[in-house]
Amino acid sequence: MFPVDSWNFSFRRSIKASAVPDPQTARDARTSPRVQLSGTQSTVRDDSYDWAPCVPSGIEHCGALRTICTPLVQLPLHVSLQSLQTQYVDETESRRLIPQRLHAVLERIAAAEASAGRSSGSVTLVAVSKRKPPEAIVAAYEGGLRDFGENYVQEFEAKKPSLPALPEARFHLIGKLQSNKAKRAANVFHTIQTVDSVKLANRLGRFGNPLEVFLEVKLSEEESKSGMDEANLEAVLQAVTNASNLKLAGLMTMPPWHEDPERSRPYFQRLRRLAEAVGVEGLSMGMSRDLEVAIEEGATQVRVGTAIFGQRPPK
Repeated sequence: MFPVDSWNFSFRRSIKASAVPDPQTARDARTSPRVQLSGTQSTVRDDSYDWAPCVPSGIEHCGALRTICTPLVQLPLHVSLQSLQTQYVDETESRRLIPQRLHAVLERIAAAEASAGRSSGSVTLVAVSKRKPPEAIVAAYEGGLRDFGENYVQEFEAKKPSLPALPEARFHLIGKLQSNKAKRAANVFHTIQTVDSVKLANRLGRFGNPLEVFLEVKLSEEESKSGMDEANLEAVLQAVTNASNLKLAGLMTMPPWHEDPERSRPYFQRLRRLAEAVGVEGLSMGMSRDLEVAIEEGATQVRVGTAIFGQRPPK
């Protein structure tokens, strides 16, 4: 399913939608060459409604063919208007629930701080807004949230122009950063939480943009997890210290996913001991399922997504 959550829709009764053409027909009809179609034909059809996207700037509506001309959209082989409408309604309802979800997460954090004997406000909540539309970020900001985490440089580059002025918002990159994208990341993020090599630290230091950074340490044996080996921590820390524009905020890790939050505790303990050994105070660790355990073990930032924004749309 393509990302309908980022669009607004209008539905007009008693008009049937046209069939979406196969790629050759689309070209013959002078639709944008950027349109991508899966399979040979896809139909968007309903007996009661004509799906008419109210498209934002940068997206063209190609007349009677009813295709969306954008490099980010790929039409699936079988799409029904009913499923599109249902997903849009679900996303709208999900955004409406953001304030109360945010309140519930903040209550969990406050309770965990009190249980661990820590002062109120000692833990920063970073809301993971990846694959969520700008409207969701705005809703969370209006609810009092100020820190947001994104996983992909290119996704946030595309999303940022659609955001209104959010003067107190801070955006964190929490996904792996390739060194060849360092300059782009430095231009759009306030914090990079995934510095994992001397090369990346040097590249970020070269651009001069003031950045807060966390050093990501891989403590899990899972191949899908990123981060540096513990043995490289001192060298990367020194590279960050040598860069005048980089401010070392702490260490970051991601334990293996497990239903039982207690299974995350050993990884949080290891990160805390590493931080103590190198004289760093900040600890970015803990997510929706295990934030209480992370706070008990000293987390200063927790990264929470689905507990605030709801389930993400499928990729």
